[in-house]
Amino acid sequence: MKKRKLNITPNTHYLLIVLLGILVFTGGLSICLRMSRLSSEKMAKASLQSNLNLLHTYVDGQLNSVENIIYAVNWCDNRNYVVYDPQIGLSEQSMSYMFKSVLNIDPLVSGLAMALAPPYHGMVPGRYGYVIYCSNIRGKEAETVMVGDKYDYTVKDWYSVPMESGTVFWSKPYRESISGDLITSFSMPILESEGGAKIGVVLIDVCMDRFQNLCSKILPYMNSKAVIIDEDFRFICHPDKSRLFQDIGDSEYNGYYSELKKQIESSDSGQLTLSDGKSESLLYFEKIPRTRWTICIECPKEEIYRDSDALKHKMLVIALISILLLAICMRYLYGRLVNTTLAKADIENDLKHAANAQNEIVPHEFPAFPSHEGIDIFACLHPAREVGGDLYDYFIVGNKLFFCIGDVSGKGLQASMFMAATHYIFRSASAGMSVADTVRQMNVALCTNNAKCRFVTFWLGCLDLENGSLEYVNAGHDSPVLLRDGRLEVFPPSGNMPLGVMEDENFISSGTTLLPGDSLLLYTDGVTEAMDAQGHVFGRECMLQAVEASSGADASGIITAVLEKVRQHASGAMQSDDITMLCLKFIKGETKS
Repeated sequence: MKKRKLNITPNTHYLLIVLLGILVFTGGLSICLRMSRLSSEKMAKASLQSNLNLLHTYVDGQLNSVENIIYAVNWCDNRNYVVYDPQIGLSEQSMSYMFKSVLNIDPLVSGLAMALAPPYHGMVPGRYGYVIYCSNIRGKEAETVMVGDKYDYTVKDWYSVPMESGTVFWSKPYRESISGDLITSFSMPILESEGGAKIGVVLIDVCMDRFQNLCSKILPYMNSKAVIIDEDFRFICHPDKSRLFQDIGDSEYNGYYSELKKQIESSDSGQLTLSDGKSESLLYFEKIPRTRWTICIECPKEEIYRDSDALKHKMLVIALISILLLAICMRYLYGRLVNTTLAKADIENDLKHAANAQNEIVPHEFPAFPSHEGIDIFACLHPAREVGGDLYDYFIVGNKLFFCIGDVSGKGLQASMFMAATHYIFRSASAGMSVADTVRQMNVALCTNNAKCRFVTFWLGCLDLENGSLEYVNAGHDSPVLLRDGRLEVFPPSGNMPLGVMEDENFISSGTTLLPGDSLLLYTDGVTEAMDAQGHVFGRECMLQAVEASSGADASGIITAVLEKVRQHASGAMQSDDITMLCLKFIKGETKS
């Protein structure tokens, strides 16, 4: 027999499965990468803020140390001015000695000066007045210089502001005329006595290199940078020294810092994103009140996302490898699936032929014996699977009707094969023998080579069509039901064992007589044990009620009534066992309607 070919398009199904896997994997990968970038950005913001706070603390601490140097001088107290004690007096030697001592001890300070106002308190002024300046430039030993004759210090803000306001003053950073270094100055007025006239100013110079070194050491990322901007929006600390004193709004930056300038004008601290059209940077800033400087830490976003992007590239490689492996595995599995489907289709095709063969084994044309008006016989067989293990049969020899019903243990193909063997043995053994001998011979044959220990419950009857006498053998089967004049009678159980159990079993026959109008129903346990969705069985009582309610119906009507009740009980639940029934109505002497 030629096997049926299965029409399958594996390439389409294979591609759909692979595409679905790619979509799921891509979605999961996108979520992971998004979460990774968000985590990197959150960590970067925390790191930038932390480093900004640390740098602010260091710079402000250095500025505070500078102020404390003046407060530490003997003739000073911790106020916004210095009180001059006339009893101590002023001399170039004492001031020079004091200034050099401070410079040699504290590397933070690059210069100390005292600038006096007329009448100079006994000091000899130069052309522009009296100024004594002691400097410690680039690690050299401190030197004292008289600069009163070199420039007019009275117009300098480090002198004029404290003299006019009477308070301390931090000057804007500027280039020192001698060394060319970028410095800032802290100055404080000197009072002749507490509440007295201002007689001059004490000055400390601090080189901005000190703060530049701090900025270069406190950086959260490799390519990040820290800068300091003064109140005029000029860079006074920058890793690129060529940009010192450049305005952050210069055209050279193409508006890169324009938003920063706006925020510095309106806020003391904040964060923002800078962009030059090609790349973006995250910037945090905070002001130092005492000097009106703004400290900034800036980091390119590509640096922030460097680890995340590296992870993305690795995950993409892993994704491509995974997709390739998925495609290979799916190709292999789909090939197996196609082969399995083809094999299953072949099995289903074989089962279909087996079901057709089984259907051809049992008689299924009704009316069964059109030429014998004395009997009405009808039967049905509904396997739970494609094929089943139930059987029924009937035939007439002379004036004798032989009819039977059987139920093989188990279900499916093997039960169907055992059923076919039972049917063949029945047909072979029933000719010219009594029902007891027939059953004994069948039992011997079925016990032979029965390695699977299968058995069959079997009921065989022989009806004399002239007088209605019935001889039967019940080999472990359910007892038939007799419907007579609207009343039900159930045949008594027998002590016979099923066929195929013990080879030397002695089967005993029984007998009765059917009266005209009697109906005899044979059935398998698939009828009484039919279950609904909750597992409740149909039961023998319900079957008897259905038979009793069909009193007066022909053989087909009785079976149809019982089947309808079984279907109503099952309510669409899957059939759990084969359902087989055979009904015989004896109408000898009556005319069939």
